[in-house]
Amino acid sequence: MDLQKRFGHIIKQYPEFVSKEQMCVICHISKKTAYRVLRSGKVPYIEAVDHLTHIYKISVSDILKYRYERECLQAADSDYIGSMREYYRILFTDYPDAVTSKDIEIMTGFSQSAVAKWLITGKLNAIMVKQHYHIPKEYVVDFVVSPYYRLLHVKSKKQKADMGGFEKWHKEKLSR
Repeated sequence: MDLQKRFGHIIKQYPEFVSKEQMCVICHISKKTAYRVLRSGKVPYIEAVDHLTHIYKISVSDILKYRYERECLQAADSDYIGSMREYYRILFTDYPDAVTSKDIEIMTGFSQSAVAKWLITGKLNAIMVKQHYHIPKEYVVDFVVSPYYRLLHVKSKKQKADMGGFEKWHKEKLSR
């Protein structure tokens, strides 16, 4: 992750530490979202209370690390994505090596029309055999770790559960 290369213009524009309002501008998020991000611990900060006002001191590099992860900018060969691939391979072990669109509906929790759209637009690679899609399970793994899938605005309950499960699994794996 080379923050200087990707976010050099932001690093030049802001001092080393910024306020919560500046964080909102850098990340393109609302004040409420910034507050939730800070309180959740995703971005470390220093808080100073001066009578009734709260002043936040936040490192620009920490903000950019958060933005990098939020925008799914990890390289395909990064440890994070490799770990995600491993998680989904384990999750999909009960499925055959070549799945159907119906299997993908179950694997992702999305509707038949969403899966058909992914196949028609080429977002999800497939092999056409006698007017039927046959999708190697590895193509499905490639799709679910892709930025396109992770950044879908409307997420299925299954996708949310799988992503949350991965985050827990990944943290446990790192702590070992």
